[in-house]
Amino acid sequence: MQLSLMFGPLGDTVKEDTITDMVQVMTEKVGLVQQMPYAATRRGFASHMEKVIYNQDIMLLDQIYFGTQHAKMYVCANVIGINCATGMSCLMRKPVIEEAGGLIKFTQYLAEDYFLAQEFINRGWHIKLSSQPALQHSGTYSITTLHNRLTRWCKLRTAMTPLTVFFEPISLCFPFGIIASWSISFLFNWTASVVFLVHALVWFLMDYVLINIIEGGTLPFSKFEFVVAWLFNELTYIGIIMRSHWNSTIVWRNRHFKLRWGGVVEELHVKQTV
Repeated sequence: MQLSLMFGPLGDTVKEDTITDMVQVMTEKVGLVQQMPYAATRRGFASHMEKVIYNQDIMLLDQIYFGTQHAKMYVCANVIGINCATGMSCLMRKPVIEEAGGLIKFTQYLAEDYFLAQEFINRGWHIKLSSQPALQHSGTYSITTLHNRLTRWCKLRTAMTPLTVFFEPISLCFPFGIIASWSISFLFNWTASVVFLVHALVWFLMDYVLINIIEGGTLPFSKFEFVVAWLFNELTYIGIIMRSHWNSTIVWRNRHFKLRWGGVVEELHVKQTV
């Protein structure tokens, strides 16, 4: 069996048994095994806002996003069989890639990992999730860097799967809570504010349980820091979604691309003043 192992450009942390764990998931009908992205604990960030909010030498906003909001979407999508593969680290059958025309076929896409996975699905292969997350390290990290990255992903999701335009906003705690509390208040004459507060509390507690499970040990930040970062993420993400719809241009490693429906990108040559 010929396998290809791909690790993302962010420099994933690989444990001693990572490859063994992924190979064990690669059963007879599985064509691609992926790891769920998660942020490794890092030190030494320079963002003023992060220092003000957290007063710590640990970047945790990445961890909150990937350990709660992103993790829910990722696990649910894999359970129901929705393609959400990312190229942080994945193991795939090489013959299938060669039959599809090789990696050169996917160079027209910025999210080539998604289309690689779709090729496996179209050919009848299953995609499975490894039990270990991909611990990623960004070269530079700040709130601006993280939000630019999430905005780029939102743009890609909209172009590749347009239904996310409608479903992603209501997958957030507060927009969903507002809709749910108004509906329950209308149907059962319950106090909307109480329903909303109970909803937010349960959502928050479940997120805390989820990130503990993914971390697999003691969280590298306090409960208070988690509360602040969780609130910050939930309150700002709706702005990220709105920002992603402003224009279809994507900046990736100082290169500008025009994003078209279907996920195809065309590089733009931007004039620079010397």
